[in-house]
Amino acid sequence: MNVDLEKDLIGTLYAMMLDEIDHSQYEAGEIALFKNPVYYYGRYLDPKTRRYTLQNVISNVTAAIDYLRMGDASSMRLLDLGCGLGMQSIIFATLGWEVLGIDLDARCVALCQKRKAYYEERLKRELKMQFLALDFRRLDPNSLGGKYNALFSMSAFAYIQPLGDTVAKVSGILSDKSRVLLWDQNPGYLGLDVLGLRHKVVPGPRGISEEFARHGFSTDFLHGACAVPRQLWRSGMFEGATSRLNGLLKRSLRLSFSYLLGASRGRTAHA
Repeated sequence: MNVDLEKDLIGTLYAMMLDEIDHSQYEAGEIALFKNPVYYYGRYLDPKTRRYTLQNVISNVTAAIDYLRMGDASSMRLLDLGCGLGMQSIIFATLGWEVLGIDLDARCVALCQKRKAYYEERLKRELKMQFLALDFRRLDPNSLGGKYNALFSMSAFAYIQPLGDTVAKVSGILSDKSRVLLWDQNPGYLGLDVLGLRHKVVPGPRGISEEFARHGFSTDFLHGACAVPRQLWRSGMFEGATSRLNGLLKRSLRLSFSYLLGASRGRTAHA
């Protein structure tokens, strides 16, 4: 599947989410999980910020697919750490990958199970994914039925502390030839300094990269994921200019409020 088809697939699956919310039998509390504006699902469901959310999801998840893919789809075993409501797990599974989503919130995982059934019905095929509600720090790697060759984490990895223990556990779960893609908030963002809001507790991407290096991983790339605030994406009239500005600014990690980090172990260097 080429990049354009991957982008179309992501857009189609997110459009399905709108129908899913409108026509599902979800309970009020489950709908509230989707619509919480603190999380990106809520921003996607809000027409005012949908364009911003979709542009960034398509760009960054496409980059994740392109980077994490190794061999044919049937050989891909991916761990989605901090899977939330499971949308990225659904995307990866739709590609034919075997996916395990883990999240601390049992409510989210229960909803993921329902979402799996919904998308299997819509897509008319089985999706090779399962979900576990647990604290990753308590996970027994021997319970996973073999090694994984890819890890994806969105807005979660840096919060699973202590960092050294988290990376060590991930290292043990992943195969000798494996890749990691992290999409997370950037605690080194210049805007946090300006506002006096720098988060000194959450480890930054360079610290995470160094920790992975201790386990034989090489950082293939580290750059911004989004630098233009959502308010500037609201008008479709200037979408092209906004996208170009975002692409320019996010080259500087300091100017981007989120980042993408790709790291690999073994002969898996990204071309």
